[in-house]
Amino acid sequence: DDEDGVRAALARLLRRVGYDVVEAKDGDDALAHFDDGVDLVLTDFIMPKRNGAELIAELRRRGHTRTIIVLSGFVGSATFGDGVVHLEKPIDPAVLLAAVAGALATRPVDA
Repeated sequence: DDEDGVRAALARLLRRVGYDVVEAKDGDDALAHFDDGVDLVLTDFIMPKRNGAELIAELRRRGHTRTIIVLSGFVGSATFGDGVVHLEKPIDPAVLLAAVAGALATRPVDA
């Protein structure tokens, strides 16, 4: 998320339940920190430099086949394809944690 407070709150929530989190302020920052050890990408849709759709396209181009969660209050008419879950902001923390757990539980065996 490009909003510092939102990104920090989401990271705290995920860390509190035991997830390792790499924070990124925008799509370019996310790509700079991305490696094969990343099991799940949680992204906003509207971001500076590279929006969620552009980030997803680049991750797919790089071979990232795992689930991506788009957490956004606005996606317009965007469609994301297989392996992308859209969750509406604002989100209940329990709904987010359930989506993250579900995405990680269904990732490919070779991931």
